[in-house]
Amino acid sequence: MGCSNLYGPGVWCGLDDETTTTATTTANTTATTTTTAVDTTGASQTHGEHLLVITDVGYDDNGAITHLSAANRHPSIFLTANGLSKPSNSTRFLQGLLNHLEVEAAVYQGKDDCYNDCPKPWAFLEELVAGYTANERTTLGRFEEDGEIREDFDWKTSLCSTRARWTVLSLAPLSELDHALKANPGLTRCISRVIAMGGYVGTKEFQRIDPVTDHQAVIRDGSDYTWGAGEDPTESMELNLWTDPVAASNVVASGLDLTLIPLNVASADPFGVDGQKTTMLEQCQREREAVDALKAIEPKSAGARKLQEIVLKHKQCVQWGEGGDDFGSTGGMLDMDVIAATYLWQPRLFDLAPQVLVAVDPTNGRLLHDCFPAPHQPHAGQGIPCRCGGNPGVHSCGRVNLASKFQARGWLAELTHLLTSPARS
Repeated sequence: MGCSNLYGPGVWCGLDDETTTTATTTANTTATTTTTAVDTTGASQTHGEHLLVITDVGYDDNGAITHLSAANRHPSIFLTANGLSKPSNSTRFLQGLLNHLEVEAAVYQGKDDCYNDCPKPWAFLEELVAGYTANERTTLGRFEEDGEIREDFDWKTSLCSTRARWTVLSLAPLSELDHALKANPGLTRCISRVIAMGGYVGTKEFQRIDPVTDHQAVIRDGSDYTWGAGEDPTESMELNLWTDPVAASNVVASGLDLTLIPLNVASADPFGVDGQKTTMLEQCQREREAVDALKAIEPKSAGARKLQEIVLKHKQCVQWGEGGDDFGSTGGMLDMDVIAATYLWQPRLFDLAPQVLVAVDPTNGRLLHDCFPAPHQPHAGQGIPCRCGGNPGVHSCGRVNLASKFQARGWLAELTHLLTSPARS
């Protein structure tokens, strides 16, 4: 066999030199997300395609959720995951944000810890995670957090009990999705597509034109890890895949219709990028000019007013220098996860390479590309046995729709239109 399948029957398994996939890609089409009532299982009550959001409730997640609401894209289910915050702390805050946005959805609390043998957070990251949700409440406000928080999300009942097809938007590490696929063979048949923020394709040129984003990458620091610009950007990682690299490797190799929006596309301070070599301070200054123009607009709908109140009001530059105080505590409000979520309603703003063969290093979450099939080679895990340029050994690959570019100026025009348009029924 050319591949093995961890998740059970009904999943496209892979390619070798003589076969081609029958999996179809929806990468360049826009799916309609239907807003419907949610029953007690969390499953949507009507047919069509529905949306489940996995979130670690970071500032950029909050921006993404608010952004989707303003764009009239309303998920049916939210599931919190371990990442920048712990679900036991963040799920109630998420419920409060949804109440404030008047979004009705089922909210489930995920596990606080990693399901796999994951890298240990470095000291600063561990401290950040411990106080993350408390910081959000202080900064964004204490929303009314009443509402039912559910545990032990039943993926199979919620996603497979109707004829609905589900889109999963992952703004967090892929732990919960990987765990669900292992526990529920055949679940992939109920998932139409997955859109995930994760991975990093770093280059020296990217470091020069978008230094702010490059400094948000995860890099090696001796025997440990930290954030920053790596000497060799091709060795850099991204936090979502780094947090649970085994899960990321499994999901990428699973055969799901996966669209991956890497950090170099879901940029930090994207309005400050002009394609020329720049400093972080210069990038920040251009970002501020664009955001200030958005802040000056009088919003015309309730959703637009929430977008201005929660996102634009608090949006700061992510970073403007390398000093300890050169960071914006709410810098991600219009960056990273927000850009990944934008794919749901403005896919035309993205350049996408369909069915790219990639793998994830299961030890550190590094996205491996320039891969080619290695049929009949023994390999651990599922997916397509492959070799990837500059990386020894045989890996477990999957074919993903890999975003390569985001049109930030086009997005700025769409956000302007969103703020100035009257409410839609």
